[in-house]
Amino acid sequence: LIKERDAAREYVCHMVLLLLFLTTNVCRALSSVAATMNVDAPTAAGDVEMGDSAPEAGGLPAEVLKAIDETHQALSATRKKRKAPAGYATAADVKGYTSKHTIPSLHSPSPSGITSIAVSTSSSSQFLTGGNDKIVQLYDRSTDKVLASLKGHTKKVTHVALREREGEPTLILSASADKSAKVWAHDSASGEYIPKATIRTHKGELTGLAVHPTSTLLALGSLDRTWSLHDLNTFSQVFRAPESEEPFTSLNVHPDGTLVALGTPGGSI
Repeated sequence: LIKERDAAREYVCHMVLLLLFLTTNVCRALSSVAATMNVDAPTAAGDVEMGDSAPEAGGLPAEVLKAIDETHQALSATRKKRKAPAGYATAADVKGYTSKHTIPSLHSPSPSGITSIAVSTSSSSQFLTGGNDKIVQLYDRSTDKVLASLKGHTKKVTHVALREREGEPTLILSASADKSAKVWAHDSASGEYIPKATIRTHKGELTGLAVHPTSTLLALGSLDRTWSLHDLNTFSQVFRAPESEEPFTSLNVHPDGTLVALGTPGGSI
């Protein structure tokens, strides 16, 4: 029995090595053909896994730098000249705000708790929530209905965001304690949100998520002491910062796009 077991193990090992060899050669062949035809080679299941070849500090691609600089120049020029429109609420108005409506339950009562919220900029009545129940929900206040209930995370959702860009499908993005970020895209044909990608490039809980003003980049912060930038067209990682002395507990991007701020447990930014 022991001899048969060992023989079976050896056979399985040989088959695994053979499959790895064949897979590597097929991928190389696809990349070669793709390069010849000037198209992108396909990726598996839209997942972005952790790898050693990801660009690090100082390695931002030229096209990404160009997009960031152009966005910064356009936004900073208009922001500095912009004045608050007539009719905007004043500080005194805000102090007088009162509760108008309470939504009793968006998420599962066990475990209960909404951990994050993001308001749509293209719709005056829609907002996104993430919960301890591992679910992301899109809610419409005007109809008091849940438009989408998105599942896939295995631990609590820590952050949610919407990527709303004219001419592009709306993206729902979420970060989780399960060390992954997920992307869903609105499908105009069905009217539903369908899974587009799962990003697993961090070793620790994701504690920050922000859509860059270019609308083509996603920033992620983590307890693994690093932060990263990802392309929202290919979902590939385009930048990864060197490991910091402290883990990151929060992240945000300046409205003009050239500053990233991260918070730490020790209180430094």
